[in-house]
Amino acid sequence: MPNWAYVFAETTGRRRRTWAAVSLTILAVSVFLGVRLTSASFQAAFRAPLDDIGASLTVQRSGDVPQEMAGPVLPCSLAPITAAEIADIKRLDGVLGVSESVLFWDFEPDKFVIMAGFRPSDQAGLALLQKVLAGGRFLEPGDQDKILLESQWATEQKLGPGDRLVLQGNAYEIVGLVESSRLSQLTVAQVYLPLDTARRMTAASPGVTGTHAFTLNDSNLLFVKAARDRSEDVRRAIVSRLGEKASVTSPESFKEVVRGLLKATDRFAWAVSLLTIVIAALFIARTAISNVHERRKEFGVMRAVGWTGRDITLQFFAETLVQALISAPLGLAAGALVMVVLPLAHVAIPIPWDMTPKPHFMPGGAEQLFRDVPLSASLSLEMAGQAVLLAVGVALLGAFVGIRASLSLKPSEALRHE
Repeated sequence: MPNWAYVFAETTGRRRRTWAAVSLTILAVSVFLGVRLTSASFQAAFRAPLDDIGASLTVQRSGDVPQEMAGPVLPCSLAPITAAEIADIKRLDGVLGVSESVLFWDFEPDKFVIMAGFRPSDQAGLALLQKVLAGGRFLEPGDQDKILLESQWATEQKLGPGDRLVLQGNAYEIVGLVESSRLSQLTVAQVYLPLDTARRMTAASPGVTGTHAFTLNDSNLLFVKAARDRSEDVRRAIVSRLGEKASVTSPESFKEVVRGLLKATDRFAWAVSLLTIVIAALFIARTAISNVHERRKEFGVMRAVGWTGRDITLQFFAETLVQALISAPLGLAAGALVMVVLPLAHVAIPIPWDMTPKPHFMPGGAEQLFRDVPLSASLSLEMAGQAVLLAVGVALLGAFVGIRASLSLKPSEALRHE
């Protein structure tokens, strides 16, 4: 058993040496945690666009370019997905829910409108626009000739709740306004309407039927909620069922756009973390050797009065354990400060054009959209455990070096120079 009174005396009596070792361990732990938390925050950021709309995946199918830009047409990235295919996707293992939508362009004689139909009762997808209601009320199940407008577009058109908007010769009552850009940059439209109404408009349009077979039960955009550990399995299963023209968006899809930069940044961060840990370990080892040099008379006396190598080893490890116990919580606290600083930084997630399609020949049609996401991460038990193990590991390295140096001393040699 180590002499704990001796451990306490060494730890408090040699404050400079103790705090040098503790400070270096804190530095190593805090840098390690900073890198882990930053990496985790980036991973979460790439999930944000889909999390906004309560989905794990979005499903589309590429099709043909409309033959004529007149009336309602489907963008080439949004070919129909049949009712039978949707039912098949709903039955996939790991799928928790599927929300359907119809997104289309409407070339009116006097204006161009991006329109999207959805079910207000859905638990994901465009039904979550109710979180960003800016005026009036939200669509309700059973609404037919009622619509929502994107608030900025409504301002440009000088329209508001209670007004009517004529689309394809029919007047629709505007019941509410939504700030869709606040929810997500995915599937941003100017007019939102009930799913059945959108299906009727597209199925009756020559601009749609001249290019695709579209029925009153079809959709062209699905929001799939899957069990988190099954998302990739579900994605592969959907692609295999819908064919090579299927476009299934996942958090990995957003990463793909900046994968090269992300990898380079991640490698640099881990290199800095590893370098900090190595430098801290080397300095702690050097401190341990210096410690043995300062205490060589002490060790000589200990060996002379009968302390064995095992006794000295246990004593050294006990001193190291105390340093680790001091370093670990302080390192966790220093690393946790990153959680406070992270939200001050933002990352711009590029949104693929096919997720919010707009004709390239229209103003702003080729503009790259971004979802601005503040970075955030939480300190998990796994991270905290790894940080504590790192603190203990770095401290044990110093103990190991110190033990080897102390055991190599012979009592006669240690006492001769004093």
